[in-house]
Amino acid sequence: MSAALINVLELHAEEAAFLWILRAEGVAAPHYRLRDVVRLDERIEAHLEGLRVGAEEAWEVCERQLAWGEPGEVFVGMTLCLDRRWNERLGPILDSAEDPEFADAAATAIAWRAPEQARTAIDELLLDDRPHVRMIALRAARIAMLAPEQRLERLLDDVAPVREEAIVTLGALRQAGPLPQVGADASLALAEARAFDMDQRTHGRLAEAIELGEAEGWAVDRLARLMGESRTRALFERASLAPATRIRLAGAAGRVDSIGWLIECMTDEDLAPAAGEAFSVITGVDLEYEDLVAEPPEEEDEEETDLAADRDVPVPDAALVRSYWERSQLREAEDRL
Repeated sequence: MSAALINVLELHAEEAAFLWILRAEGVAAPHYRLRDVVRLDERIEAHLEGLRVGAEEAWEVCERQLAWGEPGEVFVGMTLCLDRRWNERLGPILDSAEDPEFADAAATAIAWRAPEQARTAIDELLLDDRPHVRMIALRAARIAMLAPEQRLERLLDDVAPVREEAIVTLGALRQAGPLPQVGADASLALAEARAFDMDQRTHGRLAEAIELGEAEGWAVDRLARLMGESRTRALFERASLAPATRIRLAGAAGRVDSIGWLIECMTDEDLAPAAGEAFSVITGVDLEYEDLVAEPPEEEDEEETDLAADRDVPVPDAALVRSYWERSQLREAEDRL
């Protein structure tokens, strides 16, 4: 094997993995548009095609890079194994995908394939003995919007995490029948509300869960879209609502009238990342591109585990954002005149 070939394959593998990380972050970023994701997809596919030509040599490169323990390398390695039907090599990758961060990479690799090939892989993995592998298969079905050949209702009797994924997937694929009895477990009740068309009963339950701080971010987003402006406003104005939840609700509902309040929230270091994200969702402004982010502290605690650090959410500078917003409002007024 020539050194030149190895260098080319390493470049393809590294670039595909890096671009997948950009894509994973981009699909959740408030300023990303569909065309931006499509451009990334095209670049990723070009590098994957270069690896497919390399076959065995490409696998040796991927295997070395899998040792780095990064999700982008999991996506690349799993894609190559699925393409070549290297099932014996797929096992260790799926073992590592028990980590939620790697699970998303594995599910995306399955959904990346042509529809029939993806459906075949999903059906096979749904029969796996490992619960986390069945969850990956369900997530892949949801990403690709592909209904497996086998009926997903049987997974409603599975262990709780798999059951939750099955409920969400049934709803996403519009295969839901009557609401299943999920018992008192809060996460399953929220999964039910997330998956199925929400009636008045589920609206009320989800609103209560949000007020009590039990609901995840997606629940706030979904409620804001489905409840309508008047009901969302009523929930937003409840005094018992936690500030972080109110910020999320403002962004999901696209409340331009809350911009001033969001900028005030940016002066609180605990609320600033969420407030900046909501500002971007409402306005479409990329805080980093517009140089509206605060300077990082000179010394950071290596053990810091807050949400902003985990998700790499930019921390806005309240003064810069306020000035930017005032200038944009002035330009808008001048345009109207």
